Amino acid sequence: MKWRNQWGEYYLDIQEARDLYFRLMAFGRGWVGDTPGFGGDLSSVLGSIKAKTLYVVSPQDQFFPPEYIEAEVTAIPGARAVWIDSDAGHLICCNADPQATWAMGQAMKQFLQELSGQRQTAR
Repeated sequence: MKWRNQWGEYYLDIQEARDLYFRLMAFGRGWVGDTPGFGGDLSSVLGSIKAKTLYVVSPQDQFFPPEYIEAEVTAIPGARAVWIDSDAGHLICCNADPQATWAMGQAMKQFLQELSGQRQTAR
């Protein structure tokens, strides 16, 4: 996989293994369901989000499988997902796939333009 070779050159292969381990451990310790006032009900926590929400994801993401994303998008009022098909999976975030990077940029640009248009209309 060409993207893995490129990704490894400037990220994975130069990281200290303990740094990656502790980053992953810290990532797994937080739980939004523990937010005070929600009694551990994740759906209630997500349903309380008022911010405009856009998920930019790949169906091949193995950290956040599509069924998790769909459940969150359904729970957050007005949220939506843009699916970018890429073998890079979760690593589309970091230019592991130049085509995915371009598609992400386009999706975010459109989302920000929509937000700007809504702000202009509200004035």
